[in-house]
Amino acid sequence: MVFEFKLPDVGEGIHEGEIVKWHVKSGDVVKEDQLIVEVMTDKATVEITSPKAGRIGSIQAKEGQVAKVGDVIVTIEEGAGGGKPAAHAPAKVEAHHAPAAKEVKEEKTLFDLPKELGGVNPFKKKPTDGAATPTPQPAAARAASTAVSHPAGRPLAAPAVRRRAREMGIDLAQVAGSGPVGRITSEDLQSFGSRGEGPRPSATPSPPVVTATQAMGPVSITPQGPVETMPMKGLRKRIAENMTRSKHIAAHYTYVEEIDATELVKLKDAAADLAHQRGVKLTFLPFIMKAAIAALKAYPIVNSSYDETKQELVFKKYYHIGVAAATEEGLIVPVVKNADKKSIFDIAKEIETLAEKVKNKKAAPDDLSGSTFTITSLGKLGGLLATPIINYPEVAIMGVHAIKEKPVVRQGHVVPGKVMNLSFSFDHRIVDGAIGAQFAATLIRFLEDPKLLLLETA
Repeated sequence: MVFEFKLPDVGEGIHEGEIVKWHVKSGDVVKEDQLIVEVMTDKATVEITSPKAGRIGSIQAKEGQVAKVGDVIVTIEEGAGGGKPAAHAPAKVEAHHAPAAKEVKEEKTLFDLPKELGGVNPFKKKPTDGAATPTPQPAAARAASTAVSHPAGRPLAAPAVRRRAREMGIDLAQVAGSGPVGRITSEDLQSFGSRGEGPRPSATPSPPVVTATQAMGPVSITPQGPVETMPMKGLRKRIAENMTRSKHIAAHYTYVEEIDATELVKLKDAAADLAHQRGVKLTFLPFIMKAAIAALKAYPIVNSSYDETKQELVFKKYYHIGVAAATEEGLIVPVVKNADKKSIFDIAKEIETLAEKVKNKKAAPDDLSGSTFTITSLGKLGGLLATPIINYPEVAIMGVHAIKEKPVVRQGHVVPGKVMNLSFSFDHRIVDGAIGAQFAATLIRFLEDPKLLLLETA
């Protein structure tokens, strides 16, 4: 019996996903629950397992192809060389929308974090409930439009962009993409939809972004010697798109300051035994998060986002702190939700919990999205300074560098001290230079005198 395996529902609001990698080929014998394919949605990359034991028939969705939930992606000849066929279809998403399919790859450390943190591209701007939707063009007007030449033939767009285009009644073939390799972004749809039947200027205050791809066309590489190629797809492709988007939309500026972390190191070391008694591995990160939250409360503009559709600032009254971490596949941002309501030990424990969930392939997309402010670090490889790229649509990001022993001046005397640099990037459209400096100074005051953190409510 041939079983047609359809792309399963892997989370609330997910209607389609990009096939990133097949782990099987036609003719392979598979067992029930054996990994067969990786699929990237707008919220997470998941590993999907086989619901049946048998032999792989035809693979009907190629790598790089976008498949809708319910589309047949592979056929399986039940019982053909495999174990006992399963009597059930793949389980749907659990209470927190963690896919029954397994979550993504093993991670590396970040500022003494546990060694596994899982990943998804969180930079995608989510639609806001009640946001104004551009009026779809009439079919006749769309048909009269001039088709756009797309480098890859078929218009390139993320699943959410394709869904948005359908809702707006827009034919993607008519839209010029501003993303890498001509990829169509949400801003491209917004600009196209606002023009209506004629080439009127966009209602969005920001001018259209002209990228090198638009101005000069896709870059073709002519090798001058031996090379090895790797397809740009999956998480790596999403990162490229979103880093480009952030740099072209947010007006970045960077502010760097040095701090004396001597008291922070002492407090962390003094609390280590108590943390151990509670079964918690204590790092510097919870202290840095709490200091950041204190500064965000003092300067709420830094915890905001700009809604370009409504032309208004959205001040967020919650504090979801993201931690950018490097993985073998690229950058990901696990998120500690409502960190302002949690103690230092609570935050440390949650970091461990996130790592454990990812290790056991049980992390939900919600664990890896929704940050309002992001902290990024290379830990002991932190260098002197950086110009971190903002996790758009946030308006600020903080880079944490290595703590090093250096001479410091206290009361006119040079003494040994623990010194650390912090690099802040702000969106100058929203955060003026003086506000950015004041925000940094407030955060640093809490780190240089960390006892002040005790005055902050848990």
